[in-house]
Amino acid sequence: MYSMVYQTAAPDEVDSVIDDGQGGMWFLGDALDTAALGVTLLELEEGESGL
Repeated sequence: MYSMVYQTAAPDEVDSVIDDGQGGMWFLGDALDTAALGVTLLELEEGESGL
């Protein structure tokens, strides 16, 4: 039987890489201590574009 180990991370643990007025974008890979997987959370204000 396998035991699954996991970690959690939240946006308030790292700095956003975009201006607060646009929303937020956080790269959580370092907070999760992973080298082989990137995790990005993007939150945009209404009317903003992620492009």
